Amino acid sequence: MGYDRNAVYTYARNTWNKVCDDGYVCALGGKKTGQYFGKNKPINSIKVDGRENDCAHFVSRCLSAGRYISIPADGPYKGIAGAPRLVQHLKKHAPRWVEVVEEWLPNNSGAAKKVKALSIGDVVGYSHHKNDNKYEHVVIHIGNGKIVCHTAERWEKAFDDTGLGTFSFLTLLHMKE
Repeated sequence: MGYDRNAVYTYARNTWNKVCDDGYVCALGGKKTGQYFGKNKPINSIKVDGRENDCAHFVSRCLSAGRYISIPADGPYKGIAGAPRLVQHLKKHAPRWVEVVEEWLPNNSGAAKKVKALSIGDVVGYSHHKNDNKYEHVVIHIGNGKIVCHTAERWEKAFDDTGLGTFSFLTLLHMKE
C-alpha cells in the first residue's frame, strides 16, 4: 500500500483550523507543550504563548493519515512536536519514504516553480539558517504551490504566505509513492 495523498489532503482540509484528531496542541514556546484541548475545537479559540505553534504536530498527523510513513509519538500526543525534529526524522528515513528534492533552497523567485512541482502531501520546511536544528516551520503542500499549516492557520495559501514572515531557505521533501 502506497502513500495515500488523498487521505493527507482530506485530513488537512478537515483539520487546518481545528485541534488535531488526538486533541492535543503542541506549543514549544512554553510549558504547555502537548496540552490537551479536545478534538475538533476551533484552533483560533485557543492560544498558547501567543499562538498555538502546532505546525510539526499538524504535519505529523497529516502524514499519518497517508498511512505510509511511520511517525513516532513524542509524548501523550500522536506525532512529532517541533519543525527541526520532524524534518530530521523525514530526512533520516530517505530514501525509503522520502526524496529530498531540494535542501537549503534560497527563498527567491526560482523557489516558486520548484514548490509548484511538488505533489499533494509533500512537505516544505522553512528556516533562516542552513542548519538541521534550525528549521522554524513546516507545512503540507496541497497542490499548485499552495500550502496548509497550523500555527498561522493557513489553507490554500501560496508557499511564501506562511503568516510568519519571510524565511531565507526552504527544504522540499517529496513523499514517495
